[in-house]
Amino acid sequence: MAANILDNSSDILLSAFNTSSTIDLFAMVTHGIDRQRLRVFDVHSGLVSHDYYPTDKDEFTCLKWVKFREADIESQDAKEQKKSKFKEMILLGTQSGDILVFSLADNTVIKRIAAMENVAISNIVYYKADKRAIALGANGRIVDVSLTTEELDVRSWSCKKVCCIAPCSDNMHLAVATGGDITIYDIMNQKSLKEISSAHTKSIALMSYSNSTDLLFSVAKNDPVIRVWPGVRNRNTTHADRLVMTRPVVFLDVPRKREDTILAITEDGVASIFRLVASSKEKEMKRPTMTIEILSDSKRNEHIPILSSRFIPDKEGSSVVIARGSGVRVLFEPVRYMQQQGIITGDVVLTRSVVKRTSQTASDEAALTMEDIKALNDQYVPPSREFLPRMLVEATSSMDTEAINACIRQDDPAAIQAAVRGLPKIKINQFMRWLLPRYEQNVDGQGAALQKWIKTMVREHHSYMLGNEDMVSELTHLYELLSKRLETYPQLYAMQGRLDLIQNQINVRTRTANLGDEAVIFTDEEEEESDDELENDVPSDIEDERRENKDMMDLIGDADDFEDKEMFAEEHLTDEEEEDDDENEDEDSDLEE
Repeated sequence: MAANILDNSSDILLSAFNTSSTIDLFAMVTHGIDRQRLRVFDVHSGLVSHDYYPTDKDEFTCLKWVKFREADIESQDAKEQKKSKFKEMILLGTQSGDILVFSLADNTVIKRIAAMENVAISNIVYYKADKRAIALGANGRIVDVSLTTEELDVRSWSCKKVCCIAPCSDNMHLAVATGGDITIYDIMNQKSLKEISSAHTKSIALMSYSNSTDLLFSVAKNDPVIRVWPGVRNRNTTHADRLVMTRPVVFLDVPRKREDTILAITEDGVASIFRLVASSKEKEMKRPTMTIEILSDSKRNEHIPILSSRFIPDKEGSSVVIARGSGVRVLFEPVRYMQQQGIITGDVVLTRSVVKRTSQTASDEAALTMEDIKALNDQYVPPSREFLPRMLVEATSSMDTEAINACIRQDDPAAIQAAVRGLPKIKINQFMRWLLPRYEQNVDGQGAALQKWIKTMVREHHSYMLGNEDMVSELTHLYELLSKRLETYPQLYAMQGRLDLIQNQINVRTRTANLGDEAVIFTDEEEEESDDELENDVPSDIEDERRENKDMMDLIGDADDFEDKEMFAEEHLTDEEEEDDDENEDEDSDLEE
């Protein structure tokens, strides 16, 4: 059972390996530009298998892998529940007090449960027997909610000022820490089974339980010492061993089968493995049996922190898988620590290259301007025209956002058309569902690039899309969005025309003032001549702008938009034009008589 306080990389908020025996998935929550982001990596390939941006801009506060039938949530039919297969899902606690059920099969949240009102959820324990989630709030209260019922089913616990919880005895018991004390409860009836008073002098921040040995491990806040306590069934041990590290512990993991080992990671990213040996000495201090450390190959003594680690099955001995990297890219690597004969290999020091960041850090990402985003996007080189179709298929298969973004940066129309034509039909809906939300939100300032791809997708695969009800619904929403945006364009054009006319008038008056600085007294004849000269002296570029604005506004067809232009034109009529107007008026009056 794994437990962690925080991650060693500042841009990674939450992370955890899945709970299956194969350990093949790794979930991670990081900062985005305007919201948080959940990604799931395939441990074997290192590629992103799932990428999720919350639509409601939820702030995730805890993450828990679970495994149950999807029909348990979506259907109340007992037959459908039995027929459905078990699937791994992720429970996400939020700052607002909700619990989200994220389905890997649908790559979206399939259920939202209001566990607490406006109270951040700091930890979640899954109670498998009753399919309930036990949530610990930031206010120190515990509630458990049903994950299967349609109606909200919330039960409150009587515990107060709780700082940490952990499942025990195959999720039948719950270890609850209040300050430095620990109490083990029966989850079904909330009955106290065992109390450990003054387990720590400081508040407990981390607990993990070993089912095979019935031992409970606990760590206080900012403490390098791991305390070991007997569980409810363990009657052989009456004292606690102390496992001592050099730095505060932030992560614990115990194996499923092996009974005598425990894995811990310190805040500086160094992993340690302890072998637990029975001892008659009370309060014995034990040091790590071995350590796993990663050093950079570019600088001496520079540590590369281990983000997380889990015990994995290995026929040739015992191994752990370690995760290292950053919020942009994570690398996974197995490390053997014990041979088949049960011999510990000793301290392991790995020399690896630092995973280079290809984007801004989390603290800077929220403050990026559009110019910064454009410059950031320009750092990525798009794939060549020949390689683009293959890369697009592979990227959409794994839904690797970084790889898809690299494809999107290719702006050659012929290359885009070739890649879109080669996209399998089963990937069309998936790729369009990736494009449309990002185009609507203008994610990373890629609206113009996404528009080219969406246009090409619709042109090349319109027949297939029109035969798909879900895709028709998505395209209808896109049409409505574009219609709303186009409604504002006539007003914008009209405003631009008026602003240009005003600016031109200011330019003309400024030129008039500059030409008249040397003159002191004007006669009527001189004034008329100067007006003629001024009219003839208007630059050609201004005249061109006037014609362009008039043509543009004629296209819009809004007669009211010409009022300012007509008033401006009347002020600059020449004498000949005025005489023509007077003659036309006289002729009109004669005709009327």
